[in-house]
Amino acid sequence: MLIRQYRRETGDDWEEPQNHEETDSWEYKWVGDEESGILGPYDGATMEGWKSAGYFGDRTLFRKAGTEDQWSPSADFV
Repeated sequence: MLIRQYRRETGDDWEEPQNHEETDSWEYKWVGDEESGILGPYDGATMEGWKSAGYFGDRTLFRKAGTEDQWSPSADFV
């Protein structure tokens, strides 16, 4: 969904960042939209890019992929 929105808003295709030093992957979910479920995993650079572009609002929760960590309204992706 975010990749399509990025394309609509910028006119460009999303390109994965070339810096692959990041090993953590992240998941997110929208609070109050249980139908969407858990989205991801995505690498930290992608998540940081979406965050910087303002795609995540107050109703978004994050956690490291593959963990049972508690969901958090903020995260340090990179």
